[in-house]
Amino acid sequence: MVRRAARLENRDYTEFVRSSAVHEAERLLADRDQFVLAPEQWDEFVEHLERPPRVPAGLEDLFSRPSVFR
Repeated sequence: MVRRAARLENRDYTEFVRSSAVHEAERLLADRDQFVLAPEQWDEFVEHLERPPRVPAGLEDLFSRPSVFR
């Protein structure tokens, strides 16, 4: 199937496979490196980032105890 696709693109097998792998890697990494938001979504996103952090119940108690790794 891959060889057939390479022939349809008039490319050699190795170049087709390499190019396809690079394309897929770029697509996968783009989802993790950048994202696009509409202006109103961006404003909401920034609003959430600027809120003070919430401290979950019990977290302060947990971190006040000695570490089990010491």
